[in-house]
Amino acid sequence: MEPWSNILAAILKRIVSDFQVHPILIWKLCEIADAVGYLHENNIVHGDIKGSNVLVDDDIHCLLCDFGLSKAAPSRTSTGMQGVGALRWQSPELWTGGAKSFSSDTYAFAMTIVEVLTGEVPFSNIENDTAVIVAVLQNDERPPKLPESLFGVSYKSTWEVADACWPKKPADRISMNFAFQRLKTQASDYPPEEAPKVDGAESSGHAQQEKALYDSARPSQPLPQQQQVQESQSRRKVGLEDFHFLAVLGKGNLGKVMLAEEKKTNSWYAIKVVKKEFIIDNDQVEGTRSTKRVFLAIAREHHPFLLGLHSCFQTETRVYFVMEYVGGGDLMLHIQRKQFSIGQAKFYAQEVLLALEYFHSQGIVYRDLKLDHILLTLDGHVKVADYGLCKEGMWHGCTTGTFCGTAEFMAPEILTEQKYGRAVDWWAFGVILYQMFLGQSPFRGDDEDEVFDAIIEDEPLYPITMPRDAMSIVQKLLIRDPNRRLGGGEGDAEEIKRHRFFKDTNWGDVLNKRIPPPYFPTVTSTTDTSNFDAEFTRQLPTFTPVHRRLSAQDQAEFQDFDWVADWADT
Repeated sequence: MEPWSNILAAILKRIVSDFQVHPILIWKLCEIADAVGYLHENNIVHGDIKGSNVLVDDDIHCLLCDFGLSKAAPSRTSTGMQGVGALRWQSPELWTGGAKSFSSDTYAFAMTIVEVLTGEVPFSNIENDTAVIVAVLQNDERPPKLPESLFGVSYKSTWEVADACWPKKPADRISMNFAFQRLKTQASDYPPEEAPKVDGAESSGHAQQEKALYDSARPSQPLPQQQQVQESQSRRKVGLEDFHFLAVLGKGNLGKVMLAEEKKTNSWYAIKVVKKEFIIDNDQVEGTRSTKRVFLAIAREHHPFLLGLHSCFQTETRVYFVMEYVGGGDLMLHIQRKQFSIGQAKFYAQEVLLALEYFHSQGIVYRDLKLDHILLTLDGHVKVADYGLCKEGMWHGCTTGTFCGTAEFMAPEILTEQKYGRAVDWWAFGVILYQMFLGQSPFRGDDEDEVFDAIIEDEPLYPITMPRDAMSIVQKLLIRDPNRRLGGGEGDAEEIKRHRFFKDTNWGDVLNKRIPPPYFPTVTSTTDTSNFDAEFTRQLPTFTPVHRRLSAQDQAEFQDFDWVADWADT
């Protein structure tokens, strides 16, 4: 066994001339991430992740060690794991009374990536430990990035993983499992047996072991029927008795959404309640399962612009999706109150674009994009919500034919009953851009049929005062032929990102929420629901009666529905 620092020093001496990350480094980061992820899967916070707590065996495999500060994951109200561990690896919340958690391990892993990529401890440019704390808390200070000239493609991609692990807010950090998957995908570009060896440390079995991992890591596009979501095991049961229901936030075709307080933590959640009899009678069993799988796909990355799921549970008569509560209301409400500026519309468009891009990267077409489904957080960022019409297994070239959506936003290929793909989301994206730019819909009519006719036959009107770049992107998104539509090719979201309307956009800054929001919704208290439709909020938060009792066969359709997120209180 040797300390990681010794092996790291040897590897850094062998960095290739174009300054790309040495393949071995990527594989070693994979091993560290996998080890931390294993602890998290078993509800353990390591608490002291850093390069000096990683050993390397004779086959150059990394072994995570020193579990003296490791504990079972605390609840969100626990204060029992603060202020311990190496200072320069500690996350910001630990200096403001927060407890060590999976997210604090993720932050420390980002600092370990800094060690690997630079060969130096985090914040090596700041000598005083107290100054490090001040810099992190007051300035959101992060280790300085290396000059772009030093970045090879894999180097930059590896740094981006670190960037996703160290946001100031714990909820904005990706999970260790997702960090491992992203690193593993990068590592799969470098067969381990082709990597230069380090100081004779190779053993005959090492290459075969690494080659097997390399082969298994190569990403392949799964067939729709092979799409399976790995669910984290519930650490506790969540049920109706855990919540106080406070208000009705909205109603949809499947059920109602209510604001609720979790009794144990005093945290607020939006809970979607759907009757089982409605699900059975309307053949929505698979749709309900699909909605859960979509939530779990989002949970893998904790995507900043998609709605998080706390848990889902069931009673004899209903199923419940416990979602994060977004108190700022939806964009439709806000645009009705005041027309958006081009800059404000662009800000929201950038974040929605990244949400759709993530869906498509997971083989999911959203199919219900509209301003009513884009929620605004109190810190001014968006959350795309309502996943009831999502369709899985929709990779590039895959099609479906279900007639669904909201009239004003449905693409022509849906209305003409053609097979369609993920380009329908970019048509709807064009419609909401038009609405945000001009405050009205591009296709109008007195009834649904007239709206459908307008979508198929009419051309939208553009005022001469509309900025040229804004008009151009909408026109290219509203091309009726999906094969010619912007975003309709294999490049998907990348085609739209390259449009000149987004020429000044730094997409990394957008993803990490570094761009100051143009507007902040206001509330007077944590229970203020003034940003939601009064038609619903004035109603009592009660359940409507069911009409029949389900058979054992019907109840069996909801087997394994219950689930609790890793971050939920234990």
